[in-house]
Amino acid sequence: MLLSVIRWLKGTVTFIIMGKFPERFISACRKSGIHLWNIKRQKDNMSANAFASDYKKIRHIARRNTVKVRLKNKKGAYLLRKKYRKRIGIPIGIFASATIVLLFSTRIWKIEIKGCESRLADSIISELKENGLKIGCIKNGINVKDLQSKIMLEEDEVSWISINIVGSTAYIEVSERRQPPEKFFDSNNVANIVAECDAQIKYLEIYSGQAMVKVGETVSKGDILVSGIMEDQYGKKQFKYARAKVIARTEQEDTVEIPLKQFVWQKAGEPKVRWFIEIADRSVAVWGLPLKEETYSMNQSSKKFLGINIVKKIYIPQKKVEIMLTEKQAKEQAMKILDSYDEVIAGEKIVSCTRKAELLNGVLKVTENKVVEKDIAVTREFEWQKSR
Repeated sequence: MLLSVIRWLKGTVTFIIMGKFPERFISACRKSGIHLWNIKRQKDNMSANAFASDYKKIRHIARRNTVKVRLKNKKGAYLLRKKYRKRIGIPIGIFASATIVLLFSTRIWKIEIKGCESRLADSIISELKENGLKIGCIKNGINVKDLQSKIMLEEDEVSWISINIVGSTAYIEVSERRQPPEKFFDSNNVANIVAECDAQIKYLEIYSGQAMVKVGETVSKGDILVSGIMEDQYGKKQFKYARAKVIARTEQEDTVEIPLKQFVWQKAGEPKVRWFIEIADRSVAVWGLPLKEETYSMNQSSKKFLGINIVKKIYIPQKKVEIMLTEKQAKEQAMKILDSYDEVIAGEKIVSCTRKAELLNGVLKVTENKVVEKDIAVTREFEWQKSR
């Protein structure tokens, strides 16, 4: 395979040897350092292959050995050079392309972090940038071992980090450090657990402190659920930092108002396209007319080519118009908003939910009443001094 590539790059010819003593001619070529291959005998003559650069020498040797050579075929890169020798743009383009490929292959164009939360990942990327590892940096300029050690020293939340550079991508594996449990008790501070809102107790899980309520009781906002002040069997007081989980059933009310008369943005003209090139956090406009001072909505898509991010942005002119909703459309909007409220609540269980809608003065008001089970425990600290 390699030999075939070398022969193609240098260029080869196939020629026919005619005469009485072709063997003597072949021996003379070898003595002169000319390499021949694919030597084949035919009916009245012989054929062979040689490098194109040796063919002139072959013709001189043939005359001295009373044989004739006739060119049969030629192939290789030298034919392309002859064909396109006057087209200067082609070699310049080939050279420029090769230079760009070599230049971009020596740099890092993508950084992937795995094994940690987005907050810590952002912090690590910022630390890497300060130490030279960023989009567009030269791979050979990065000392991976030193960088790993520095990140572990700088980031308290990182217990282990591995940086592997493969091609133009830096793969970063992170293991987060497990933090010790929070210290709940202080010699001069104790805490009670109080109710976050009015509710009915459904479940108590006491970790530290003395329960002041029982399951089934109704409490008001701010009532003490678990006390940090306890008495032992001898009547002596003990002060603790109360900790507990208190699941209770509480009522919540949410209201959404949707006006029937609304102003919305609508398309006001033909879309306008602009192209950008992004290299190492820089964006340069390469095609498209500058935009006028109008309001636009924008969609974009991007593709990577040789490490360059090519971005296509479509700008759609917008104008504000007045519309009139039906009662049904307004109700659908309100229901979607209330549904989103239910989705964002974490650690809660909705036991029951009712919704009521009424139209007043062109505004649809939807009220949601729901019964929710959630943890209503809130820690409230207070100071105390030991008696001497």
